[in-house]
Amino acid sequence: GSRLPPMSSATPWSRLSGSETLPAEQVRSVCIIGAGSSGLVSAKHLRDAGYQVTVLEKSPTLGGAFVSKAYDDSHLVSSCYLTAFSDLRILSPAKPHLSLREYTDYLSRYADEFDLSPLIRLSTTVVRVERRAAAEGGEAGGYVIHTSPTRPDAYPAAAASEATIHFDAVCVCCGLHETPFVPAIPGADSFSGVLLHSADYKDAAMFEGKRVLVVGCGESAMDIVYRAVLRAASTSLSIKTGFLAVPHDGWGGLPLDTLICNMCEHSYEHRWCHDAHLKWRLTSYVIRFMFLLMTGTSVGYSQWVGRVKNVKRGHHILCKSTKALPYLNKPHKRNSWRRFVWWWVDPPVDAEITSRPAPARIDGPTVTFVDGTRADFDVVLLATGYTQRFPFLHPPRTTHAPDPRGGATAPRGIEDPLPSDHFVVDPAEPRLAFIGFVRPNVGAIPPMAEMQSMWWIARLRGQVTAHRDPPSYGLLGRKLAYGVDYGNYMHQLAAEFGAAPAVSQLARRPRVLLAYCLGQAYISFFRLVGPFAHDKAWEVSATELFAPVRQRGLGTNLIFLVTMLAFGCVSLAALALETLTNAVGLTEPHTIAPQQDKPKRA
Repeated sequence: GSRLPPMSSATPWSRLSGSETLPAEQVRSVCIIGAGSSGLVSAKHLRDAGYQVTVLEKSPTLGGAFVSKAYDDSHLVSSCYLTAFSDLRILSPAKPHLSLREYTDYLSRYADEFDLSPLIRLSTTVVRVERRAAAEGGEAGGYVIHTSPTRPDAYPAAAASEATIHFDAVCVCCGLHETPFVPAIPGADSFSGVLLHSADYKDAAMFEGKRVLVVGCGESAMDIVYRAVLRAASTSLSIKTGFLAVPHDGWGGLPLDTLICNMCEHSYEHRWCHDAHLKWRLTSYVIRFMFLLMTGTSVGYSQWVGRVKNVKRGHHILCKSTKALPYLNKPHKRNSWRRFVWWWVDPPVDAEITSRPAPARIDGPTVTFVDGTRADFDVVLLATGYTQRFPFLHPPRTTHAPDPRGGATAPRGIEDPLPSDHFVVDPAEPRLAFIGFVRPNVGAIPPMAEMQSMWWIARLRGQVTAHRDPPSYGLLGRKLAYGVDYGNYMHQLAAEFGAAPAVSQLARRPRVLLAYCLGQAYISFFRLVGPFAHDKAWEVSATELFAPVRQRGLGTNLIFLVTMLAFGCVSLAALALETLTNAVGLTEPHTIAPQQDKPKRA
């Protein structure tokens, strides 16, 4: 029977070309580079799909950046509901956000639960990946992996001795947070204090009694500047282009990432409404108005400084680490009449963070900023993100990529491009996959990596449907090329291999239907149907993932329901108009040929 819903003009199925699928690849062995969250979940799915899997990890432990980049008492800003893999859930309703230590324990438990350790070679650095010449008869040649043991005294540098291994396919899972981006600030070498990147930061004791400048305003920057203000003699935050702050918790006891609906936003939204970003546009005004009523400012939730251009839904990756905001807001609220109305929003604090523009140059202890102001510092910490590099790949994939933000940090330097198909594979080289190289606006990378690994397996099997329209999940702000809307990304990949559930399929379990329609795009929803369907996913959806919907309460759910019905009516009206214009010959019918269900695999 058909795996597509009757509304072929609805997302996420409207992009598909019909019964045409991409060709299968003859693959037996797969090398996975990296044993972080992306590498582990890819290893599990690939092994279960029948492939011979070897995981190469340069560090002596599992966990990737969750171990190597961890710092004092750091926590995830994505909830357990969203972050957990489909096959091993994290049941922690009293504490929905795990510490990094707790999450790395979860990854170790995941490896133990599914017996992944025999697949993993720790302390093994990948030096070089080369294409292997094709064999006679036209069979693709695969890849030669050159490895070297990692020296314990020089991690991550590798020793001189090399070994070679042959594989049919390669899956790169070394993570987004691997190569620090250090902006070229004139005079940085002359700084008389401590200058470091956030990748090297471990403990707030280094800030005790110091004059501290944190450069950047992402989640790591906000985390670290909060730790600094509690100990430092003075604290400043350099904000270049702004940020959009919305706290990850404090929403009636529910995490922020559970307060999003699939229905009529990620699915069953008419393609005209979707292409016009109608829901994003209209709800942006409502959300900003509510922020203004609740906190006195509409540029973020209780955010009085660091306004970003285009404060709109679908434009930005949210900054969900907000403990520093009361300290940042304090000097700005002091000079505003609005403090008399919204004085109660921020807790009282006995210190403050000075917001400054981008640094222009450094002379000894003195930092001069682009507005001409100066200040002396003992510590300058660069929370400026990471640059994308794959130095081991064949041939060098590097391109000169100037920083689109301009200013003192441009150009961003040498960056390696990600492949065109969902940032996973290049059509000309489907055996080389990149898993986990994507940033969601409100979401988490681990479940996206699981989705990508399932999509790639389906692609290797020839089960991925070709699409006639390009993906529409990219964020409109385009600060990062791989910045995406989480729910749309998950649905559009799932639709291509038959894993996006239709309402008719969900109706047999009313709780699952409600959890899906009124809930977030949790990874378990994409294991209800399709080639990776699993009975456990139905139980998880009906219990654990129904819980956030129930906990919201009647009032909040009514608001979600009314919003969903309103935009559903708009989509139905668009469908009626499309049907009418098709009937009179003004437009061509937007139809999709039916497809046969693929065999289910657990």
